[in-house]
Amino acid sequence: PTPTSAPAASEGPVAAAKAGGVDVTTRVEPVRGLMKAMVKTMTESNLIPHMTLQDDYDLGNLVSLRAQLKSQAESQGYKLTYLPFFLKAVSLSLRQYPLLNATYSPHSSEVTYHGQHNLAVAMDSPMGLIVPNVKHVENRSVEEIARELERLRGLAQAGKLKEEDLAYGTFTVSNVGTIGGIYATPKILPPQVAIG
Repeated sequence: PTPTSAPAASEGPVAAAKAGGVDVTTRVEPVRGLMKAMVKTMTESNLIPHMTLQDDYDLGNLVSLRAQLKSQAESQGYKLTYLPFFLKAVSLSLRQYPLLNATYSPHSSEVTYHGQHNLAVAMDSPMGLIVPNVKHVENRSVEEIARELERLRGLAQAGKLKEEDLAYGTFTVSNVGTIGGIYATPKILPPQVAIG
């Protein structure tokens, strides 16, 4: 067998990859729009000191309650997942720990304690992961939260969320249940001070 000669140095790594039978191209694309905002936010998040606490809970009673209510919810035209229960539980907890429902301004060195519980939840969209929020969870029933989550999910999947759907979140609830796994270390969404 005759050895194959390597591509000339001027042809670079793309030519070398093609010579090996693999068609590889490299391209550079500008980061714009939602992706640019996401990169900026996650970069800012890295400046926030994070502490993670993970625990296990017995949710047997919740599993039973949801099973009892699930068919009733479907007959009324909405899907009842566990997430609306979790959002309501977080809201009840934020009443006891208002510092967690706050935002911090590094420019003015001020903490704003929010009376409303606008709970943000990450959702998949054609543009990537986005984080809309359910406004005023403290005043909503579990059914109202479930219906609002469905509305936001539908808009996210259609790429039609509005700025007001994404703005004014006061606390983010991490939701890794849809991708599986038991534990995760989520990133705080600035200017919020905590994530659950």
